[in-house]
Amino acid sequence: MKKFFFIFYFISVVVHSFAQPGQAVPEKNTLDYFIHQAISNSPLLKDYESQLSSLSFDSKIFLATLKPQVNGISNNSYAPVIGGWGYDNAITNGQQLSALVSASKTMLNKKSIASQLESLKIRGQSAMNSSKITEQDIKKAITDQYITVYGEQLQLDFFSRVDLMLLKEDSILKKLTQNNVYKQSDYLSFVVTRQQQLLNTSQLQVQYNYDFASLNYISGITDTTIT
Repeated sequence: MKKFFFIFYFISVVVHSFAQPGQAVPEKNTLDYFIHQAISNSPLLKDYESQLSSLSFDSKIFLATLKPQVNGISNNSYAPVIGGWGYDNAITNGQQLSALVSASKTMLNKKSIASQLESLKIRGQSAMNSSKITEQDIKKAITDQYITVYGEQLQLDFFSRVDLMLLKEDSILKKLTQNNVYKQSDYLSFVVTRQQQLLNTSQLQVQYNYDFASLNYISGITDTTIT
């Protein structure tokens, strides 16, 4: 009997591990935040959680069926006579009461019980293992995408500083060109270089927006704003 209790306890613990109270949400836009959102919103993980909850109920139902089952059936009737109108008591006896109580118990040997409980345990362990693998896959996918987005963010910061420096340089070179101190051909070459840099920044911004939206998407976040 101790073995049966252990198997039931194992399934209960597995289900409890999925039903922990909600933990505090990490600070927004950190890697932990996106991982937390992805795990919380994953339909596949929710499906595994439902499977484990179902197995927990199955194990409780199975253990309950091993106990004695008591059933009761009662048939009652009453034939009233009002103002001389009604059924003759000689026929109906006025009322009839009957009740039947039965008790039954499923007789299974210990090996059969242990086999069925072990099957529930294996199914629970299988769902738990699949859930852990899925969780690790989610963490990897989120981490890879987060690194991509963060790298693009750092590159955008760098490009923004370069654009600002080129803007200041453009202002200086334009004055020097107007005063014939700097060659106009060289200035035009600089303008082309600056325009190319601005184009690169614009393209990177578009890519960043796309990758950031993808990060939100795989995390199950519906927010469409760019941070």
